[in-house]
Parts: sequence; structure tokens; C-alpha cells
Amino acid sequence: MYIKWIKISNFRGIKGGYFPFKSGLNILIGPSNVGKSTVLTAIDYVLNPNYSWWRRDILCELDFYTKNINKSIEIKLMLGCGPYRCTTTNGNCPRFEIGDETCKLADRLICVDKNTQKILKADDISQENAENIESCVLVQMKAEYKDSDGYVDVIHNILNEDGDIWCDLTRPMKEWIGSLLFVSGSNPANDCRLQYNSLLYRAIGDIGPWEQDYINAFKTKLKEPIDILTQNQAKTVIERFKTQSNLLSPLIKGDPSIGIQGTDKRDLLRQVELCFKIKDFELPLSRYGRGMQNIASMLMATIAQSITKKIRPAISIVMIEEPEQNLEPQLQRSILRFIQNLLHKEDINRQIIVTTHSPYIIYSDLKLEPVIKLQQNKHGGVKGKFLKEIQVNSKNFINIRTHVANDSELFESLFSNLVIVWEGASEAGLYNAFMRNKENFPLELLTGIDGQGTNLTDICQWFKSAGYDVIAVIDSDNNMPDELSSKQIPFISLPEGDKIEHIIADILLSQNDKESSHTLLKTIGATGFINKAEGHVDWPDLKKVFDDNSGKNNLATNEVIKSLEFTSLPSRDVVIKYLEEYKGRNYRDTLGQELISRNIDIKIFDTVLSKLKEIWFDRSKLGTYQFNNKGILDPYDPN
Repeated sequence: MYIKWIKISNFRGIKGGYFPFKSGLNILIGPSNVGKSTVLTAIDYVLNPNYSWWRRDILCELDFYTKNINKSIEIKLMLGCGPYRCTTTNGNCPRFEIGDETCKLADRLICVDKNTQKILKADDISQENAENIESCVLVQMKAEYKDSDGYVDVIHNILNEDGDIWCDLTRPMKEWIGSLLFVSGSNPANDCRLQYNSLLYRAIGDIGPWEQDYINAFKTKLKEPIDILTQNQAKTVIERFKTQSNLLSPLIKGDPSIGIQGTDKRDLLRQVELCFKIKDFELPLSRYGRGMQNIASMLMATIAQSITKKIRPAISIVMIEEPEQNLEPQLQRSILRFIQNLLHKEDINRQIIVTTHSPYIIYSDLKLEPVIKLQQNKHGGVKGKFLKEIQVNSKNFINIRTHVANDSELFESLFSNLVIVWEGASEAGLYNAFMRNKENFPLELLTGIDGQGTNLTDICQWFKSAGYDVIAVIDSDNNMPDELSSKQIPFISLPEGDKIEHIIADILLSQNDKESSHTLLKTIGATGFINKAEGHVDWPDLKKVFDDNSGKNNLATNEVIKSLEFTSLPSRDVVIKYLEEYKGRNYRDTLGQELISRNIDIKIFDTVLSKLKEIWFDRSKLGTYQFNNKGILDPYDPN
């Protein structure tokens, strides 16, 4: 079984929301507090059979959107179950019969058209369209705040084709569906337990000798039963854990076992835990880092569900919140591969829903097939959109990616609140260099994209269509401002007819020859060497250095700087020629750092960065801007 879609109303930070899913892997991304965790929690609240709703303390008024307790929380799930008439001999799904049990949902199915997702009634079904029909279950959780009693009343139902209540969604039904939510977190220590620094421990006083006698007796008595457990009932779990951990990462050393630890005297039951045995030394999992603990928890979750499959249906819906926590980037990619492998080994119907803030998690699927972007509007509505479906001028993400210089920046921008598209390497290198050195500047803006000029409009349109706030930073020596303006894409443009190289050349020529020459040489020699090139004949002082070192095709940058007499700079046109020839990202970054080190103030760049910062904090300022002939950034006027 798998979730086809979920609708959420009045729950936590979501006033109203619709989120589509598919079978297999789904990855939810979006800004912080947009509702990713809320979606997982909503699914868990509907399908988890282990919540004791009778306790009436799981939900409170804070779980209602803006504490609007006058409106109920409603969560609806459409579960895809299998082929039409799945109870027939030829159409049974793998989950229909487990041991002596038969499907708890077989007589509560509705029919859905696979193509249109429309709920069908009996009159809509014929033998001709049976292949396009899927058996589904429509479930709902409704929570109402009882103001007079101060608690939340919760009911779970299965709905019919008309959306009316058909019957209760019972615990056995939820167990048959099978869902598992894995979230990282720790439980606070119980201050009433007899553990260090608890209130009870402090009240009793010194219990050290008693603790030592008790722990020794405990370990002596438990050693033999633990050995028996390890060789019998626990053997399968330990062997499977070892096999899967070895496949996942070579970093995991040692053999898993079950052992008795004596480091924590306050809770003896905690001493019996999963360990790794290295030679004769057993190290409990609690002594490993949180990254290793997260991996082990996911492994144990899959092992547990596969073993219980013999007596009940396997877990069909696995939800994992931020699996990248405490893992290095390389292992983050391995975790996703491990999760994907789960889809193909146990049963083909398993669905996995992951939330993440890491570009490494999604990097292995360059088509973004499983990625769902959550977008929130100003009215509290949230919706999910599959990024694979976004196309601009017949170009999907793969096509867009081929026109972006830096892969990591592109994938980071998928997680950005504001996507900046720099026209080319000049903007990407220079502006980033200045941003890194500005105080009180949001460095999140460093996740801009080098658009390489020619496909900048398509890149901007793709992100805009995907629901992102986007702005381009451009020159104005072509028709780019008009093109972006016509497509309603926000941008910041230099003065009409100017390129970034023109502005830098004027700044260099306004300095003394020595400082300007030093900066220009550092730029063209950013790799550490200056090559002998035909263009250098336009700068007599530089040509003389190479003439004095005849036979050498390249010289160390520092060697050239020491040898140059700094008597003159080439003309403005030649300086611009150099800047245009050496405009790669590393050259621009070096140029920016040199200008910063010399405290050269570039007012026009500061103005652009100030406007970007203003837009970052206030999206209403998104628009089209261009510098006028007085150096003031005004709204763009195409006329």
C-alpha cells in the first residue's frame, strides 16, 4: 500500500494543504517551518495504531492552526491498494493473506481512475476500463476541541465514494496498512529514576557501595542468559544487522553482539543493548556518535519489520525525518542509496517518504524524480509539487542543469529561500567575494547560480515555475533587461550599455599605477602563473618582463610583480580586454579579494548587495531594477 495524496486542514502550521505522493521514494524539501515535519506527523496520527487516543493529551489547542479551536483538524489520506477487484484469484495483492489472516480492508475499497485520479462509482466501472482502475482506501482523521472539557476529541474513519463516513478506521486496519515514522531525538532523563543527579538520587545520598554490589550481582546472574539469547533468538537479528551494515559503509567496524555494560548504574535495563564487539572489547551503541546511532536505528527498523512479516503484513509506508543528521556528505548519499535499495528487496509496494535539508540526499537522482517541493502562501495554505514535472520551453531540470556552471550551487539553490541567478562568472565570482567580506550580510545569498548568460532566462523561469522567489543580477550591454522584464522575472541590472568589466576597468584606472597593476596582475595570474600570450604585447611593461626572461612561456605571478616597474597601465580598452579574457570564477574571486584587501570602495556593487539584502528580508521588494546615469538604482523602465 502507499499514500497517493494527503489533504490537511487547520493542523499546526498548515491552514490548508494538498500533497501528492507516488509509490516508491518521495523526498520532501522546502524552507524551514514550511510544514515538512507536519505532513509526516499528520500521516502518523492517521495511520499509527499505537497512539492511545483515549488519553486525550496527544493533541492540544496549540495543534490547531493559529489556535483556531473553533474549526476542527481534518486530515484525509488516499491509499493506493492494488489492482481492481484485488480479492479475486488473479488480482490478489501480496498483502491480501498473511498466515490465517485476510485483508482487513478488502470490503472497504473504492475505485479510482489511475489517469485522472477521479473517484469512480459503480456506474462508471466497466470491463473495458478495469485495467485503468485502482483499488483505494479513503481514510480520515477528525479532531475537535472540546472547550468545556479542555481536551481534543479524535475520530478515525474510512470514507465512501461520496466522502461520507463508511465505518471506523480500527487498530487492526491500521496494523494491516503498516506505517513507521522514524524521527531523530532524545528522551529527557526521568528525574524520578535512581540515576545520577536526579531528585531521588540526591534525596538518598551516597549509595555508591550498594550500587557496586548490585551491578556485580546483576552482571553475574545475567551473563549466562545473555549468551543463550545471543546464540538463539537474537542470532538472526545480529547476523542481518552485520550483513546490512557491511553493505552500507566500510566505516562500520567490528561484529555486532548483545552484551552487558556496567557504565550506567542508574538504569540496569539500559545496560542490555546492541553493541559492537572488537576483539574482546564490547562497545555499546550508546557510546557511538549520533550519526552512527541514526544509521543503526534505520537498520534495526528495517530488520524488525522484515522479521515480523511472517505474522503480519510488512511495513508498507516508511517515513524518515532528515536522515542526513550527523552524517558526512558522502554517507548522506549512501543513506539515500540504502533507502532506495529497500524498495526492491523486501516488497515492491513499500513507500518511503523522506524530509531533508541536504542537497546531498537528492544529488544521486539528477532528474529529481522523487522530489516534492513544499510551498506556502501568505494565507497559510501549503501545497506540494513534484519538481520533475516542471518544464520551461520543453526543458526539465536535466536540461537546465547542463547550462549551469556549478552543480553544488544548483542543488543548494533547491533549498534556498531566494534563488539568485548571476548572469555569468564575473557576477558569481565578484559579488560572492564581496558578500563574504561584508558584515551583517546573510551568507545564505551565496547559494546563487552562475547562469552562464545564454540560458539565464530559462533558468529563472524554471525556478519561478517551481514556486521559488528568484532574481537575476545582470549586465545591460544586450537586450537581457527587456527579455527578463517581458517574462516578469525580477532582476538588478547595471547602467544601460555597461558590463561589469567596464566598471572594474574604470575603478582600476582611477587608482595609482602600482596598485592597479598589482591588482590586474594578481587577477590574470590567479592560477599562480602568468602565461606569455599575444595579448600581453599591449602592455609594454609586462612584455618587457617576458623579454627579459626569454625562452619562458610562463612566469610565477609573484615573480612578474617583483620584476614589473609599474610605470604605466595599458589603455582602458586593453584593461577591459584582459578582464574579459580572464573572467573565470577563480579569476573573479581573486580580483574581488584584491580589491577588498586594498579597501577599494565599489559603490555600485555595494548598492546591488544592499538591494539583495533588502529583498531577502522583504519579498515585496522583488522587482526589476536598473542603475540610471546618476548611479541610482531605480525601477526598470523599458521605454
